[in-house]
Formats: sequence, C-alpha cells, structure tokens
Amino acid sequence: MQFRELKITDFGKFHQKNISLKEGINLVYGENETGKSTVHAFIRGMLFGIEKPRGRVSKEDIYTRYQPWDTPALYRGSLDFTLEGKEYRIIRNLEKNQKNTTLLDLETGRELGNDNSKIRELLGGLTESGYINTVSIEQQKIRTGTELAGEVRNYITNLSLAKNNEVDVNKALTFLQGKKKELEGKRPLKELKETKELIEKGKVLEQRADSLMDQLNAVKCDFLAAEERLNHQKNDNAEREETPQYDEALLRYPLMQNKLENYEKKKEQIRELREKADVLRTETAKTQYPGSNELKKDMEAIKNTVKEREEIEAEKEHLLLEASEKKSRTRKALTGASLLFLAGLLSLLIGFTAHSKVWLAAIPFVLAAMAVFIRFYTGTQRAAKEYEEGIKALDAKYQKNKKKIEEAFAKYNVKEEEELTVLYEASIKAEMQKKFTEGQIREYIGQEEQLKELAAEEKKELLSYLMLIPDWKEKLPDRQYEPEEEDLLRVKSFFTGKKEEQQRAKEELYKERDRLKLLTEQIKWELNSLADNEEELLFCQEKERELLEKEEEIKTELEAVTTAMETIKGLSQKIHDSFGTVLNRKVSCLVSELTGDKYSNIRIDENLEMKAEVGDEYKAWDRLSTGTMEQLLFALRLGVSDILYNKELPLLLDDCFAYYDDKRTRAALSYLAGSSRQILIFTCHGREREIIRELGISYNYVDLGEA
Repeated sequence: MQFRELKITDFGKFHQKNISLKEGINLVYGENETGKSTVHAFIRGMLFGIEKPRGRVSKEDIYTRYQPWDTPALYRGSLDFTLEGKEYRIIRNLEKNQKNTTLLDLETGRELGNDNSKIRELLGGLTESGYINTVSIEQQKIRTGTELAGEVRNYITNLSLAKNNEVDVNKALTFLQGKKKELEGKRPLKELKETKELIEKGKVLEQRADSLMDQLNAVKCDFLAAEERLNHQKNDNAEREETPQYDEALLRYPLMQNKLENYEKKKEQIRELREKADVLRTETAKTQYPGSNELKKDMEAIKNTVKEREEIEAEKEHLLLEASEKKSRTRKALTGASLLFLAGLLSLLIGFTAHSKVWLAAIPFVLAAMAVFIRFYTGTQRAAKEYEEGIKALDAKYQKNKKKIEEAFAKYNVKEEEELTVLYEASIKAEMQKKFTEGQIREYIGQEEQLKELAAEEKKELLSYLMLIPDWKEKLPDRQYEPEEEDLLRVKSFFTGKKEEQQRAKEELYKERDRLKLLTEQIKWELNSLADNEEELLFCQEKERELLEKEEEIKTELEAVTTAMETIKGLSQKIHDSFGTVLNRKVSCLVSELTGDKYSNIRIDENLEMKAEVGDEYKAWDRLSTGTMEQLLFALRLGVSDILYNKELPLLLDDCFAYYDDKRTRAALSYLAGSSRQILIFTCHGREREIIRELGISYNYVDLGEA
C-alpha cells in the first residue's frame, strides 16, 4: 500500500494544501509550528475518521485540536492511495454535523462504500489502535499501548482455538450464515427507504412553505413600501404644483444663458482694463528721472557753493592786495631807515677820519635807523607768514568747494549748471506725467472693481443655479469654479431627466404594486395547498426514528455476526503452530539489522515485553540504553504490523530518531531504504536528509514551510 496524494482542504492550520508522496522514502521537513503533526493527524483522520469525544474535553481530543483555524465548519480532505495495483481515494467530511465518508475506485470512478467497513477491509483489518501502535509512530510516542498487546493476545488465542479439534469452524460458519440471512430479512430497508423519500419530499415541501412564508412577508413589506412610495410621490407632486422646482429651473435656463454671456463680457472688460493699467505701469517704470524736490535742493546747494567760491576768490584778492600795500609801506620805511643809517654811518666815518667829536652826534641816528630797520623787518616777516597761511586756508576752502560742485554734477551726470537746470525741468515734466498716469490707472482700477462687483453678482447667481444639482454642492465649496455653457446644459439635462424620471417612476410604481398584489394571492393559494404537509412530515419522521432504531439494532447484530464470521475465516486461513517463533524471528532480524548484529536474538512474551540476549543471559529491554530501547520498539511495531495485517502498510515516523545517534540513524535509514514499503519521515532537523544524501538513497522531499 502506498499513499499518493494528500488533499488537505480544511484541516488545522492548512487550507487547500496538496502534498504529493512517492514510493520509498518521503522526507517531510518543517520547522516547529509548520504542521508536521497536523499532516500526521490528517492521514489518521482520513483512514479512520475523527470522533468528537463526549463530556469533558481531554488532551486527546484531536477533533477540537485540528479543527480548521479560519473555517471550523469546513473540516474535510481526501487521501489518494494505491493497493495491490489499484488506485483508491478516501474523501471525508469530519465536521460533526455533516459527517460523511466516501471510498472511490479511481480507475472506474465507482463508489465502493460510504462507511469505514470497506476501508478497514482494504487495510487488512487494520484498526485505529493497531495503526497507532504499529505503523504510525508519533513524536515521542514510539512505546506501544496496551491495545496492541491485547490484539496480539487475541490473535494468538484465536489461533489456538482454531487449531483445537473441539472447535467446529464449518458448523459455526453455517449457523452464523443462517443468522445473518435471518437478520437481513428483518431489516426494514425498503420501508425505511420509502419513509426517507417521504421525509425528503416533506422537507422539500416544508422548505418550500418556509420559503413561501418568507416570500409572503417580503412581498407584503414590498407592497406596503410601494403604496407608501405612491403616496409620497403624490404628496411630492402636490408640493411641486405649488413650487414647481423642475419647471422653474428649466424656465430660468434662457436667463442664465444671458447672464453667462454678460459675465463673460465683463471678465473680458476686466482683462482689458488690467492690460491697460499694466501698460501704463510699464511705461512709467521705464521713465526714470530724479525727484524734482531733491534736484531743486541740490541746485540751491550748488548755487550757494558757487556764491561761496566767489566770496573766497574776492577775499583772496583782497588779502593779496593788502599784503602788497603793506609790503610797499615796509619797503619805503626800510628805505628811509637805510638812508638814516647810511647818514649816521657816514658821520661816524667822517668823525673818525677827522678826529672830530662829530661822530658822537651820529650815534643816535645810527641806533635809531637800526631799531627802525629791525622793527619793520620783523613785522614784515610776520605779516608775510600770516598772509601766506590765510591764502593757503582760502585755497583749501576753494578746493573743497570745487569738489562739492563736481560731486553734485557727477550725481546727476552733468558737466555744468545749465545741464542741471534742463534736467530739473525734465524731472518736473516727468512727475506731472506720472501723476496723470497714476490718475488713469486709478480710474481703470475703479472701473475694474465696479465690473468685478457686477460680475461677482452674476457669477453668484450662476453658481446658485448650478448648485440646484445635488452633486455640485460638494463640487463648489469655495465658489472658485468658473461656470461655462456646458454646465448650464447639464442643469437643463438634469431637470429634464428628473421630470421624465418622475413620470417613469410613477408608472413603474403602479406596475410594481399590481404585480405584488397578484404575487401575494399566488403565494397564499400555494400555502393553503401545503397546509397538511407539516403533520404528515412529523408522522414520517417519528416512523423513521422507530425504523432507524430497529435497523440499528439489527445492524449491530449483523456486524457482530459478520465480525464473528470474518474472524473465524481469518483464523482458518492464518492459523499456524508457531506464531511466537515467527514474531521472535521477525523482530530479531529487524533488530539485528538496525544494531549491526549487536543484538540478534530477541524474545517476546504474551504481554509484548521484550528481552535481548546479551552474552549468556537475556536482559529486559528497558534496562538497555534509550537508543537501543527505541530500536527494539521500532522493530516490534514493524514485526507485529507485518504479521497481523499482512500488508506492507506505509510507515509514518514523526521525529522518532530523536534518541538515535548518527550511527543508529544511518542504520535505520539504510534498512528503511532497503524495504519495499513506503516511508514517511517527519522531521524538523536536517540530519536525516544529510545522511540520506550520503547514503545515495533516492527520496522525495516535502517542505511544509513552502507556500
């Protein structure tokens, strides 16, 4: 037997997850919380189903544990497998209220059964406890349960009984066959089928009645709503006759067209006025003259400076004239003193020459002449220095005055005072022109403001007209929108459509009211025809319950008889004299291969307690190392599975090599690779994959972490 594909529609964390499996070793890898145990539980659920336990929920409640996370009401999937060359599919819905099972032959498409009996038959009588204790090894659960020991003990006991001459197998089978036929004749299948058909028909009619009641209530509500809409429309029509909004809006359309034309003209006039004002501003900006007031002040300053310069020149001439006159007077005085001095000196010379006393009389004249000369000479030098300093001061003042005039001319880019006068006259003209231009600009601005006010009023009316359409109230919150002819047409189309829509709605409402009235009568008539169905359905359901109880009792007896017959037949076919020897030999061979011949002789008692030959004695298996204990339990599971079920069932290993070292793991994987059965290894480690690669073993890799 080999699993081919797992289709996990809704199970645990998985939704629409498909996993393809192949012959030989299938390495199912996934980190913690990726769903390895979920896939393991899914396979078990597909083979045997999952029952929700009653009473308090225990830790073994795998039904609740693996309910779909997102859709608990959808709890389903399918398992494809091959057995003895044929392909099968098990489809299960595990949800407690919608539970069903289907076994399909994929080659013919034929349904082989809808319960667990046919599946169990295909599995060679494998029970769920047998599956858990043999080929399905969950994480840290390799130790076998008490159920497996019980099954093996029953098997051995039945073999012994079948071999005993006191047991008449044929007689027992004949009796059981007759009992089965008798029970089959008592089964109320035909009556139950007819009752079920009546119930189904009654349920359909009941559903129809419920549906009709719902329809009737809905139709009544719709009819009342239609009446209310008609009354509401009549009231609206009455109001519209007093305030005909649609007609009024349509009548205003030509007026709005005229306002839009005027509005566009005013916008054009405003634009022209702005352009004219901009042209005048540009021309004014191009004409650049200095301010007349400033220029006038500078001209007066220049005149004062020129006048001051003339005064400096006059003062300088006066000072030079005064110096010249004083120099002339000094020259005359010096000439007289010189003559007096010469006369006195001559008298002295004459007196000395004549040896006369006359020279004594000349001494006062000489001294007087010298005094005069010294006085005038000193005064002349001092006056000359004063005149020179005065002239220098006047020259400096003159140069400063000259520089001031030159700076004023440079400021206005002129060379003489006449040019400055011409510039002053031009500045006055420019200022007059600027005042005139500014007056024109103010006039344009005033006209523009008047036009803006008029245009704003027209725009306000136009926008108010546009906002008669409800959608436009949100579109025009800031009044910045510019209305166009297309907008007016839209308003016209809107209200024209509204009038037509109003008329159509009125006609439709009358039609709908008449239709609902007719439908109400039809539903009432059909409900009257179904009035007796509920009582008939209750009668059939009670009858079905009684028939089902009877069928269940007979079915239970039949299952017991069938089980007894199958057990006797199976015992007759499988009986042999050395079951214990076969099991010991089978397990010993497996352990020997797994341990590299270290343990080759294993003994198993009726309680499935094992002993291993170590030297000259047998030691209990639980006194060996943990890894060796795991190997012995692994071999026991496989041995019992092969003997009890005689099927090479797929082997499921969920992290069962946790206590194995690399050597033991390598030996186990080598053995599994050499066996002809399908192996599913669930692991969260990379060690198994590395060893498989080293051994060159072909394998199928499934990564649950991939999308």
